[in-house]
Amino acid sequence: MVDSQETSLNIMKEFETITPKSLMENRNFTLPPNQRKFSWDSGEINELWDDLTEIIKSNVNLTDNKNRHFFGPMFFIPAGKKDYIILDGQQRLASIIILLSVIRDVIYYSNDKIYSDPSCLRTQIDGFIQRRDETNRTRNLGNPILILGDRNEEYFKNLIQKIQLPYEKFSSKPDDHPSNQLIKKAYRTFLRNVYLYLNDKSRDEEFDLKKENIEQLKEILKTERSKNKLLDLFNGILECFYILRIEVDTPAKAYKIFETLNDRGIKLTIADLFRNILFIKIKDKDDIVKANGILNEISSIVETIIRMDIFLRHYWMANFRFARQKDLFDEISKEIEIYDAKKLTEFLEDILEFAKVYAKFVEPTTAGWNGQKNIVELLNVLNTLNVIIIRPLLYKSFTEWGIKGLREVLKISVNLFFRNTISGVSASKHETKYTELCTDIRNKSKSLSDVIKELEQIIPRDKKFEEGFERRSIGSNKLARYIIGNINDTLLGKGGSVTDPKITLEHIIPENPDDWWEKHLNNKKLEHEDLVSRLGNFTLLTEDENNSIQNSSYPEKYKVYSKSILPVNKDLKKFSDWDDKAILEREQFFAKIAIRQGIWDNYN
Repeated sequence: MVDSQETSLNIMKEFETITPKSLMENRNFTLPPNQRKFSWDSGEINELWDDLTEIIKSNVNLTDNKNRHFFGPMFFIPAGKKDYIILDGQQRLASIIILLSVIRDVIYYSNDKIYSDPSCLRTQIDGFIQRRDETNRTRNLGNPILILGDRNEEYFKNLIQKIQLPYEKFSSKPDDHPSNQLIKKAYRTFLRNVYLYLNDKSRDEEFDLKKENIEQLKEILKTERSKNKLLDLFNGILECFYILRIEVDTPAKAYKIFETLNDRGIKLTIADLFRNILFIKIKDKDDIVKANGILNEISSIVETIIRMDIFLRHYWMANFRFARQKDLFDEISKEIEIYDAKKLTEFLEDILEFAKVYAKFVEPTTAGWNGQKNIVELLNVLNTLNVIIIRPLLYKSFTEWGIKGLREVLKISVNLFFRNTISGVSASKHETKYTELCTDIRNKSKSLSDVIKELEQIIPRDKKFEEGFERRSIGSNKLARYIIGNINDTLLGKGGSVTDPKITLEHIIPENPDDWWEKHLNNKKLEHEDLVSRLGNFTLLTEDENNSIQNSSYPEKYKVYSKSILPVNKDLKKFSDWDDKAILEREQFFAKIAIRQGIWDNYN
């Protein structure tokens, strides 16, 4: 832990704990063009509000540094004397400004002093929303302290930055983009909370933001007490929260620090930083638009099927070299450091092509693989086994040798990873080997047969495989169904199959044992959790048979097993009792069938 902290400290350019007031007084903030859009919903907004009002209640003097609330770290890259690019923290900073906008707009009801009067509270608040000088001091819009991303920038300026009566803002032209709707929702939520707060009511009480209700604020704000309560909100949000301000030179350094920190806002991910570094390097507007389009297409393909950081690592392993997840951003940063805009665009286009094929690995369909049913079947087996580390090698095999090469590598992979699963070998044990093979394919230093031979060398041998069946727990019902189904199909003989969805998985010792089973296990001094997911405790039944016995006692289940036409149940006839010894014997039976019949070897 100490080493991690020292590493983080060494790569920071500057850091300090700071209040929002000190952060915002003399700095201007922008976002990289493709940074995450505003995404806080009412849950986050109300949580911020509750923290603020709790602080106000617990502090006699809101500027005495007591009872401050930690608001998490924020990451910045210097972009000028007073200008900073926000790598992380925009959700929180934008939400603070939205609340300040509400307070300022509420004061607009009762305060008729001109904008340039420095003693006016409204003017003080406005100074934390926008900068004014002699050219714009009396205008409605100054220079914003925070410039959000392209999709939010204009809407945020017109709804939040502009001084306007709240109900007039509500009647403004709506924006259909979800993130802009969230900005408006945040404003409305804060306004509703401010109204209830000034009336000494809980935010849980009903209140409709109609024009006539909002106009009641004119009367409420005539009292000195209400003005002081607004002042408390203003001082509270700026003085009673504190932020860990972290300044770094590059997004890569921010990612290293962020791995060890817990942020109040939505998590910064490697995907966010990947976008940031790209758009810091790309300057031309047309290039930004093109790159943004490619990135959005990549996101639309990837984000519904797998985490983006895992996808990017697999792309990297397929096309560059091996990298641990924690080192990936550094690796990418170093690679693209010398790229110009054209090279960066080509880099993104290559990732897009990878994504299109990768998606067919994750969600294989016959149509997607041009009618190649065996490809779909093999991919589905790997997915059932929850094996993803082989996908970079599958991609290189497909791009180098087409469907034939992919099929051969898939067959050996199913054999390898099923034996790994049963033998207790981690799927990631040989991931450096898979990456080396990707490099060999890319360099054309190994043929398809060479790759197959290399994979054969790391397949667990029969003895280890057979021993692996004993006392093997299977955590996934889908995987258990697959294993027992294949054993049953082998026992059926050539052409036999139980792919019928009406054939279901059965736990002999049930997942939810009744009194009979609890007594039975206690008498034998056995633990339910040790046996229920053991491979030998699974079998297959028709849907009707399964529904008829459910959690019944073993004698009742035994009657159904004895009459079953499924061959996988024939050996159950010899077990008049069911315990750990019977489960082990059945697992040994499964192992002999798998080895002698070469069930999973047949894929190869």
